[in-house]
Amino acid sequence: MKKYFIATLFILLAGVSLNTCSAKTTSKAPKPGITASKKVAAPAKVVWTAAALKKLRRVPRFARAVMKAKINAYAIKHNIKVITAEIYDSIHV
Repeated sequence: MKKYFIATLFILLAGVSLNTCSAKTTSKAPKPGITASKKVAAPAKVVWTAAALKKLRRVPRFARAVMKAKINAYAIKHNIKVITAEIYDSIHV
C-alpha cells in the first residue's frame, strides 16, 4: 500500500495519467510519457549587493523568500545581472 501511494503521488505530481503509467511497476526504465533526456537550461546567476540585501531584510521573514524569488525572476527577464539598492527600489513586485 505504501509503495502504491508513493507511486501514485509521483504520478500526480509529474502530470502523468494513471492510464499511461502503471503505478505498481518497480523497474528503473523511464515511464511512458516521461522523457529522461530533457535538458534544462541552467538558471541565470543574479548577484545581490549588500545594500540590496539590507533592504530585503526589512521584508517580513515569512515573505522574504517569495520577494527575493520574484525580484530574481524580474532581473533574469530584463537581463539584470546585479541587484543594487536602486534597482530594488525601482522594482514594484
